[in-house]
Amino acid sequence: MHQEIQDISSRNIISDVGVGVQCLKAALNSAYLNVLINLYSISDEIYVAEQKEKAEKLVEEGCLAADEVYNKVLKTMSMN
Repeated sequence: MHQEIQDISSRNIISDVGVGVQCLKAALNSAYLNVLINLYSISDEIYVAEQKEKAEKLVEEGCLAADEVYNKVLKTMSMN
């Protein structure tokens, strides 16, 4: 969503897109920490490993997307 907004937003509000995407990245990392702490209480090692792998993948993909949008924001702002 932020990628779409960044592509069509005014240069006057582009920094808001950058702030928003950084908040999303912080939320992803915070959610991952919550997943990890809760996985410690589960004794099924196979399930824990599967869920940890899924969570790691989601965080990695989300952070890469957030960084891509953030870099577009920086590029757009440097054009002003």
